[in-house]
Amino acid sequence: MPKKSEKENIIEYLLENASDKIMLIESDAESENEDGVDEILVELYEELLFVLAVRRGLTITVPKSIDWRENILSTLDSDRFRQMLRMERHQFDLLLSLISDDEEFQKPHACKQFSIGLQLAIVLYRLGSSGENASVRKIATTFGVGDGGTLRKITNRVFRALIKQLPKYIFWPNNEERKKIVAETYHELPLCIVYIDGTEIKLAEAPHNC
Repeated sequence: MPKKSEKENIIEYLLENASDKIMLIESDAESENEDGVDEILVELYEELLFVLAVRRGLTITVPKSIDWRENILSTLDSDRFRQMLRMERHQFDLLLSLISDDEEFQKPHACKQFSIGLQLAIVLYRLGSSGENASVRKIATTFGVGDGGTLRKITNRVFRALIKQLPKYIFWPNNEERKKIVAETYHELPLCIVYIDGTEIKLAEAPHNC
């Protein structure tokens, strides 16, 4: 078992003694010793402030390795690459080129220690995962990044950059274009105006004819 730091020992001592102080407060309250209650409350308040001030400095180091992302991901064959990131390598390179100059990755604290390619790979892997494989801790450990906050920031940043590209590639067709699409695809997908890549998307409700 790892040895506790001096700060951890102090916090543990203060928290253990908090219950004793609460018992003293109850005892003095019963005896109507208001001065004693006030004095103990002040001490307890100061000690709790100390605990709150330093507890964020106590971190549990979770071992992670960057070996997989640095030495394995870049050398995967096409099948394994597609399995991990759900797209071909040339598609990944194209997507990366579209967002590589986006201001989202130039802002302060924008995880500049992580390449944009790595951030995109993390998000694609996350989108292609489900069940246990979608666990934040598992993804963070696989890619050697921080749990929770870091992964969330990377995901939000990549999404914001990708959403800016949507109007260039996905848009609602005008009236004439809709009629043409329906006529040309009626025997395959009756009354369907738009579908992308033939990918099935689960809907919460069945669509209605309109």
